[in-house]
Amino acid sequence: VGMAAALSGFFTNVWWGYPLFPGGAWYGIGLFWITLWWVLNIQISPHPVIPPQKFHPVLNMAMSSAICIFLAVAVFQFVDYDVPFNGDSSNPEGPASASWWFGCVVSIIVWVHNWNQIMTFQRWPFSLIGNPYLQHVTMTVTTVLLGWAVYEIVIAAGVDKTFYADAVGASQISCSLYHTIAFDFWPFHRMAQPKRGFYAFCFSQVVLPFFWSFLCRIILQPIYDLMVE
Repeated sequence: VGMAAALSGFFTNVWWGYPLFPGGAWYGIGLFWITLWWVLNIQISPHPVIPPQKFHPVLNMAMSSAICIFLAVAVFQFVDYDVPFNGDSSNPEGPASASWWFGCVVSIIVWVHNWNQIMTFQRWPFSLIGNPYLQHVTMTVTTVLLGWAVYEIVIAAGVDKTFYADAVGASQISCSLYHTIAFDFWPFHRMAQPKRGFYAFCFSQVVLPFFWSFLCRIILQPIYDLMVE
């Protein structure tokens, strides 16, 4: 809580100097994406950009935080606030509408969770590339392109952007996290890649989100009915 309050004060009053509303959620999802990418793809690897053994943990955290914040501010410049907030002075007036941006970044995060150093496919097939830094680059580009492509396909199919981001994408993110980190790929933990990754992907990205969404519908529908009465 203290760290969140400190960062909120920094973002608002020091740099980038914009109010947390209305841009906070759109900036925040970008910071979430960049932080996950930096930790899961770059730093938790045999060849991290900032070798943890060379720096004090506090300095390591500070440098990594500074890099993530800078990159998040950079990608935030692509956002253009939706009506009625598009006239706000903090609007970067970028090429992407804020509602589209939010859903697209969630879709990218889904693929960051599938292709990184430790989750789902565990670097495969990028681990076959000899140069470790080229692995970082190709895995990063692949997750961004896949996230964007899947999101465009979902929108073209008529799925609501908010429903995809808040229900489908969020469920896929949490299910992959729990299955691979908390439950250590069970029951596929004895398999080798890419077989383990394929089964883990089907389980955490299709089966678990489906049943989780179905369960949430059962639990939340009565609450929704009471709210609209």
